[in-house]
Amino acid sequence: MLRGVPLRLKQVLHNLVGNAVKFTDQGEVVLNIMPVSLANQPLKVSFRVTDTGIGMDEETMTRIFAPFTQADETISRKYGGTGLGLTICRRLTELMGGTIEVTSRPGEGSCFSVTVPMKTPAAAVVPQIQVARSHTGSEATLRVLLAEDQPVGRLYATRLLERLGHRVTPVEDGRQALEAWEQEPYDLILMDVQMPGMDGIAATAVIRMRERETRCHTPIIALTAHALTGDRGKLMEHGFDGYVPKPIDVEGLLSEIGRLLASQQPDGQA
Repeated sequence: MLRGVPLRLKQVLHNLVGNAVKFTDQGEVVLNIMPVSLANQPLKVSFRVTDTGIGMDEETMTRIFAPFTQADETISRKYGGTGLGLTICRRLTELMGGTIEVTSRPGEGSCFSVTVPMKTPAAAVVPQIQVARSHTGSEATLRVLLAEDQPVGRLYATRLLERLGHRVTPVEDGRQALEAWEQEPYDLILMDVQMPGMDGIAATAVIRMRERETRCHTPIIALTAHALTGDRGKLMEHGFDGYVPKPIDVEGLLSEIGRLLASQQPDGQA
């Protein structure tokens, strides 16, 4: 039994594994976990995510952890957003007192290594996130449309919402989201901002335009790695009703859903 910071560690691994899956068309993605034990030093654990994907050159590796930096625009157009989540990974790793490193070669894949200190208490207590349906402000089953191009992120969000008792329709890009929205009504849409093909901003713009004719309004929450001051205002201008930074924080997502549901209740109702 080891004691660390499970929420931050999960966010880091979720991001790294998601990126590895996104940029690996053939081959494999492997997560290795191993202890790093040195004499007279606290125990550390290494989490190594290795893939056989597109890889990176030396110049890209020197700047992928820098704020507001993305990889080559051609890659970004093909695969969706790249690089911005790695800044969050580095910050979360540093908050845990650890380090993050990368080795890579173009066309041969990449390896991200996260090493963090752990404790081995006599009676280890592993904290868990207790997800309650009351956090969403509603006991009703919601019909949720989820647009997320990363397979890991899509599965994670789907399972989370299903645990809350909601019905989830997962899609891979903005065009699929638009097609699903046209086929049946949804109580809520979770829309990734950066996706290949039609992105979340374009899909939301089309939905809002068509809603002018029906005079209906579907709440849309943006999922974005751009967790910067002022982003909420910019996203609202594009037709979103709220946003949740990526990697998704459970409490943040539930809070935003609850806020939007509460704002749609008639006056005088909880």
